[in-house]
Amino acid sequence: MPLQFAADGELLQAARQLPARALTLRGWRKMTYGLWYWPIWLGVILIGFLPAEIIGLIQGGQNTFSNWVWQYLKVAKNESIANWTATDFLLFGAWLVLIVWLTFHLFFRKFT
Repeated sequence: MPLQFAADGELLQAARQLPARALTLRGWRKMTYGLWYWPIWLGVILIGFLPAEIIGLIQGGQNTFSNWVWQYLKVAKNESIANWTATDFLLFGAWLVLIVWLTFHLFFRKFT
């Protein structure tokens, strides 16, 4: 028989009576090293990336990350998709899968 509550206040009161273990997300334990590791990792990546990218942009865009990718993949300006190689399609597909997965994983808690 499902529980029915007359108001949100009753639902909150019932939740407070549950053991703390029942309120943890999917039964996961609390984060330990992740509380400091991920912010530091993100900070190191940003500190390593942003200054070089900003300087590259100020200097005309020749030393940016995107310019390096274009040179590495040999992407010509205004290149037609008909000129893409199998490698181009594979990398583009992998990038799309990663971006779609990360978006749904981080913002909607899907694909966990």
